[in-house]
Amino acid sequence: MPANIETINTPSVEDKLRAAAYASHVLVPDVFRTFDNLRTGFITRSQFLRCLDQHFKLQLSNAEESYLWSTYGWERPNQINYAKLSESVSCAFDPAKLISRPGDQVTQEETARYLKQFNRKAMSANSEHKCLEVLRKCKNFCQGHGIDIRSCFQDFDKHREGHVTEFQFYRCFPGPPNVPEADLKLLAERYYDTRTKLYDYIKFQSDIQNLDDNKKNKTQQQNSNAVIFDEPKEENNFDAIFQKVRDVVYKHGIRTTDFFKDYDKHHNGIITENQFLCGLSHVCGPYITLTRDQRQVLVDEFKQGEQGVRYRAFCTKMENPFVDPDLEVKPLSVMYQPPKGALSRPAVSLTTKEDMELQRIISELSDVVRKRRLLLYPYFKDFDKKSGYSRSITKDQFARALQFISLNLQPQDLQLLCKRFEHPKGKEIDYTAFIQAVDNEYIASTQDSMSYEEKISSSTYPEKDYKQIQTITAKSMTSSLEDLIARIKHIVLTNRIRAFESFTDFDTLRCGSITENRFWMGLSNMGFSAMGKYNLSENEFKSLCIQYADPNRPQHILWRRFIDDIDKVFTGKELEKSPNTVVAPPETALLTRLGATNWNSIDDTKKQQLNAVLDRMKNNLQQRRVLATPFFRDFDKHNHGHVTLFQFRQCLTYMGLHTTNEELQVIEEKFADSEGFNYNEFLEIVQPEKRDEPKYATRLNAVEADQYSTKFVDGLASYSAEVQRLIDSIKAKVIKERIRVGEFMRDYDRLRSGRLTRATFRRALDLCRFGLNVNQYTLIESAFASPKQEGYVDYVKFCDEIESAITVKGLEKSPLVEVNQYSVSRDIVHNQLTNEEQEYLQSVMTKLAERVRQRRIQLFPMFEDYDRVRNGNVSKSQFRRVLSMLALDGAVSDHEFAVLTKKFIHSVGGRSDVDYFSFCDCIYDMCGFEWRKP
Repeated sequence: MPANIETINTPSVEDKLRAAAYASHVLVPDVFRTFDNLRTGFITRSQFLRCLDQHFKLQLSNAEESYLWSTYGWERPNQINYAKLSESVSCAFDPAKLISRPGDQVTQEETARYLKQFNRKAMSANSEHKCLEVLRKCKNFCQGHGIDIRSCFQDFDKHREGHVTEFQFYRCFPGPPNVPEADLKLLAERYYDTRTKLYDYIKFQSDIQNLDDNKKNKTQQQNSNAVIFDEPKEENNFDAIFQKVRDVVYKHGIRTTDFFKDYDKHHNGIITENQFLCGLSHVCGPYITLTRDQRQVLVDEFKQGEQGVRYRAFCTKMENPFVDPDLEVKPLSVMYQPPKGALSRPAVSLTTKEDMELQRIISELSDVVRKRRLLLYPYFKDFDKKSGYSRSITKDQFARALQFISLNLQPQDLQLLCKRFEHPKGKEIDYTAFIQAVDNEYIASTQDSMSYEEKISSSTYPEKDYKQIQTITAKSMTSSLEDLIARIKHIVLTNRIRAFESFTDFDTLRCGSITENRFWMGLSNMGFSAMGKYNLSENEFKSLCIQYADPNRPQHILWRRFIDDIDKVFTGKELEKSPNTVVAPPETALLTRLGATNWNSIDDTKKQQLNAVLDRMKNNLQQRRVLATPFFRDFDKHNHGHVTLFQFRQCLTYMGLHTTNEELQVIEEKFADSEGFNYNEFLEIVQPEKRDEPKYATRLNAVEADQYSTKFVDGLASYSAEVQRLIDSIKAKVIKERIRVGEFMRDYDRLRSGRLTRATFRRALDLCRFGLNVNQYTLIESAFASPKQEGYVDYVKFCDEIESAITVKGLEKSPLVEVNQYSVSRDIVHNQLTNEEQEYLQSVMTKLAERVRQRRIQLFPMFEDYDRVRNGNVSKSQFRRVLSMLALDGAVSDHEFAVLTKKFIHSVGGRSDVDYFSFCDCIYDMCGFEWRKP
């Protein structure tokens, strides 16, 4: 049995081990189990002390070691029972304590107290209060900047022990920069571990994360009883309960029938009470909670004797805000819905003094937004990243957005704004309401002036009294109707709308008459609606209904007669019966822009002012080389050619075109219409595009005149030199690339007539890739024109001439004919010399030929050594060097060499070289040598 030791208190040593294990974040059994391979639960004395030193960093006194050894080491000699020690030290979960939260067992609190007792320095109440204030500042700073406290210190804690040095703690302190040095030192003392002589940043992070938990728990405990007794009593009135459920259904767009019809197997509209309660819980369960009494009130209202509950009557009454039953039978019935703004959150009420101060702040911000032309919505929308579109952000995010836009406010002004635009319950800022109050161009929400009951009473259509409608003045109605039809013709013509296809689907019997409602739907398909090009008013629609009313069927429209009047803008009807009828051109139906100002009636002063402003803008853009079109295209997503007036002013600011308000009004008066600002017309004056003149008609006439011209060149007398030169170049290309010209020509001559039209002849030559221009085509066509038929080319004669460079035609009939090798002419034959230079060239060539003939010199091998690509050309220096190596430079002076190179010069790739092939051939010809055999 263990000895009784009086000098050591029994819990003190174990609590010290428990605190060391808790601070080191280790599992006590796993530490000792490393030395117990057989899992006997015992280790030696040296192994036990080694574990205490390495893992717990704990040094015990001799008395404490004796106590542990006598308490846990008496069962085996020289060994200690670490399993028993671990059970008392490791604070294991006690299953006997059946409490709701096992983590709240007393062992955890005792461990924290022991840890503070053994490893933490005791602090006064004032110091503890200061540390909590610093921790609260650090928590706000880290949450606002998104800082992870543990990652700040882990770079210095390589072994992940949760401790850093004093210098590292100060260096990585994740708090605001305005923390005093004295408070920072006090905070460091709070987390100084006397056991390891280091600073525990894990405890620092834990205290920041759990800073407000104790306060919340205390508040909940204090208010728990008050919440129970102060809970308002629910109303059990049927109207209140039903309206509560209807608001949820309307707000979230719930189709109540889908939750009940699965229980109605017989489709009689009646289900059991339990089934009705189950479907009702699915309808409003995620959004509101109804008590048992409230649900029973709904059941009693729609209960039908002992059979069950009439769920269909409940759904019909519930879905009235959405749609009226049997809407297909009554298509003109008006749906009742709450007015705009009825579901909006109520604004916070302010005092008179605060309201006056708020108006001053909003007016100042409005002036700044208008002068700087700020678009505020995207800046606040970036912070609205919650699930769904909540239109609300936190106060800190609201302040950051204002600071980012450089709208600097005083703290009291910012607090007043937050108080005005915050939600009463969520305490978040409604930034859309703030933007609507500051920016006049932005509309977040609207609210009807009529109440819900007034709107219901005035929402029905009055009965149509055609006699009363026809009492309108005939002249005014006729003029407005003519203007309306002219506007419809203009829109149909400019957008190329097929009006017939918009109405034919509504006339299933093809009788040419449809109802007024369908006639309006057909006009909407044509684009005459609020979403289209032109929104028809109710009076305009009535005018059309009166004009095209069906006399045989009331409330029906003769849509075919309407289509016939509209389609006259394209063509007339039944022109095959009257071919002499003159149809008006479509341009006569074009009208001026709707809502545009008649600029002809404006005085000359405004015209001069407008011209001066546009000329200044034009010169500014031209000097700075600014392309204005992309600025407007960024706002015109659908390429309608229009932007709003506010966007037009933004574009001018982006382009740096500064103007006064008076000049802007003149420009907007000129180019604005009902759709907005027409920037296409504005850019045609300020930055006109350079458009090439249409040359298609001119080119077409020239080609036709050239193709069908009957004026041919008289023989080849006047063009013999040019034609011969062109034929030689074609022969050279044919020999080099082995092109069979006849095969390209025969594909177009299916009758094998030997003739092709000039257009077909040119097409065939294009396939050969000779690279000829129009003048060269004309020379060849004139030289080889067919004598049998005008406008044709004798391509057989042309092919025989070209292919004579390869062989002689008809060798099978005369096999003994000697065929001479065709030598490709070089470009040097075109190098022209003066008479004096020609004499110099003749003399120097004679001298060189004489020396070559006497000495039987081979010229080609020496030149080919410098011609590595074998293209027959060398540079001038290389040409002079070869003459020197052949001992021929003595017979050539500098002037003669210049004349010699001028004659045999040849351009290759933009560089002028000497054609030694032609030079050698000329020398051999003058010497009388056999070709290429000296």
